[in-house]
Amino acid sequence: MTRTLQDQEQLARFPRVLMISTGHLSARTARFLRDHDASDWPVLGGHYGDVGFMLWVDEGASGMAPNLPHDLSDVFEYAAKQEAVIVIFQDVSPVAPGLATYRNDRSFEAEEFLNRTKTPWDAREDDAAEISLGILSVDNGFQATPIYLVNAMSQIVGELLEHVGGNELSAFSHDRLQALSDMASVFRLCAKMRRSEFNQVVLDVDKLANELDRFIDKIGPQTSGPGARNREALEDVQFRLDVARKLLKQNS
Repeated sequence: MTRTLQDQEQLARFPRVLMISTGHLSARTARFLRDHDASDWPVLGGHYGDVGFMLWVDEGASGMAPNLPHDLSDVFEYAAKQEAVIVIFQDVSPVAPGLATYRNDRSFEAEEFLNRTKTPWDAREDDAAEISLGILSVDNGFQATPIYLVNAMSQIVGELLEHVGGNELSAFSHDRLQALSDMASVFRLCAKMRRSEFNQVVLDVDKLANELDRFIDKIGPQTSGPGARNREALEDVQFRLDVARKLLKQNS
């Protein structure tokens, strides 16, 4: 079927998604997707939370991926006929009539995916903090000290409280909020590694965190656009400061 330019633009803006059972994946394909980083997959995609996989049909339906497994190729052909651009495989999704299934092949069991070895959240946060430290260190004046971090975070929160009097969170600089999130991430890591040194600012962090909590409650939900993105950055800061406070108070 030949699509008009308007149809193509509509699909690009609102891609159709096909939800399909993981029973359409062979054991070999399912285990490969489960055990490998998405950058190693034969097509563009990624893990779909803890319940399955999401893949872009456009990357393989037209022969652009020569090593595409036959089970994925069959699903992509099926999806293309439905004009779907994205396929999401879930164990709870329906089986598509006319497509091969591999249940006898132990294709994929949700428990097998859920019980895989996962990186603990604090290890992921530590990795994120190391990245944040590298970004912040580009500033010649940056110091990973308790006083510097608290003062720098307080300055940005002060700008936020002064600027967003009319609940215009979307107008505030996302770069400044990202810097605040990076500082909170580094502060959490340093509080974990150097508790006795960072204990000296625990009261200042309490004050800062309480101001931020009140502000987030005041602005309420931000459902979409820049406002939602900025609120998400603030919630990252809120989470990291709360963890840091708990770490410091365990030692006080």
